[in-house]
Amino acid sequence: MKSKWDGIERRKSLRAAAEALVANLSPKPMTARPIEALMHELIVHQDRIEMQNEELRRNHIALEEARDRYMDLYEFAPVGYLTITPEGLISEINVTGSELLGVVRIQ
Repeated sequence: MKSKWDGIERRKSLRAAAEALVANLSPKPMTARPIEALMHELIVHQDRIEMQNEELRRNHIALEEARDRYMDLYEFAPVGYLTITPEGLISEINVTGSELLGVVRIQ
């Protein structure tokens, strides 16, 4: 099971990973001119953002897959599920529920 990281620890981890990717581009600390140091920071920042975006894409895909599994479980459950509005109308119903009540589902 993955452990949850707090924001600070996660940012440090991403920073370290980005630094490792651009290690060969890093200026020497004693000879670095200000513009070289700035370029290094920009490259590290860009790499960190790209890693964050990739992580977000993976999480988005995992979330969509979880939603799809939930919808399949809901739709094809062996028991009837329905959602009723405050006015007493059925707003959602699964396949089994519609068969039990003899109602047609409108998508």
